Amino acid sequence: MKTFYISILVICSMLASFAADSNAPREFVNLYKKWDSALCAADLAALDQIYASEVKLTSTEGVDTKESWLKMVKSGEYKCSNPVTSELDVKTYGDFAVCTGIWKASEIFKGEKSEDPMRFTDIWMKRDGRWQVIASHVSLVKPAAK
Repeated sequence: MKTFYISILVICSMLASFAADSNAPREFVNLYKKWDSALCAADLAALDQIYASEVKLTSTEGVDTKESWLKMVKSGEYKCSNPVTSELDVKTYGDFAVCTGIWKASEIFKGEKSEDPMRFTDIWMKRDGRWQVIASHVSLVKPAAK
């Protein structure tokens, strides 16, 4: 029973972090939930739909293409669990959207474990009636000064 209540608390906190984002249209809240789910489940078909063919993914590790990133996810070189997106802010400009926020998850990348929060900027483009990521940049959030 204790596990059940803890699970409910985790789910509620995740939903609350999305609900607190007043500048995030429901459509983008749902897109980020889908992206998180696909990434952590290594759902390559869903990720293939989310990432545009020309996407560039920039991080502290360098720049990845769609092909190189999906290869790492497929091989298990990258894994994640318990993702939480917060401070999601979305600005739309016709068929383009700029999204910023903070993303935190339990990650394993090339054998290294991390739970560091990342600040992100994603550029989405609407094609054929659906949104796709065409550029994504993440950087570590600096720890608070002691």
